[in-house]
Amino acid sequence: MNQAFQHDENLLTRSQNERLAELTREFQANEGKLSREHLEQLEIWRASLQRELSDRQRNLQLELKEIETKLTRELRYFDRESARIKMREEKMLGQSPIWEAAKSILNNNSNNSVPHLHVFFSPPNLKYDTIVSPDRNSIKAPEMEQHLNGGLHDFFGECSKENRQIH
Repeated sequence: MNQAFQHDENLLTRSQNERLAELTREFQANEGKLSREHLEQLEIWRASLQRELSDRQRNLQLELKEIETKLTRELRYFDRESARIKMREEKMLGQSPIWEAAKSILNNNSNNSVPHLHVFFSPPNLKYDTIVSPDRNSIKAPEMEQHLNGGLHDFFGECSKENRQIH
């Protein structure tokens, strides 16, 4: 009986081992199949991701080109406007009476000596503060004009000491 039991046990063990080997083969086959399916899905996802990324990159490059074109256009407009403003200012400065007078003064000094001092003076327009004296007849000039008068007198005096003519 012991022999029969061992024989049956061996048969059962062999049967279980065969079943286990068969299940292992099935598991490995299913695992390989699932792995291949997973790799296929992964490759499909990578390809779609690559397409999406290249589309985004192309769109960003187009936007960058548009921005660059707009910036270039705005810079050209700014440069043109700046040039126009500069030309207007140069024209106005060239036609200004003070520049014409300066050009004529420089052109008249042909003998390379020290040019005559030409003073173009335009005093400020000030409202006079009337200061009535006790006899109510005299009006005195404000202090600012007296200070300006004194300063110009000193300046012209210095130029006269250097034997420079003043016009």
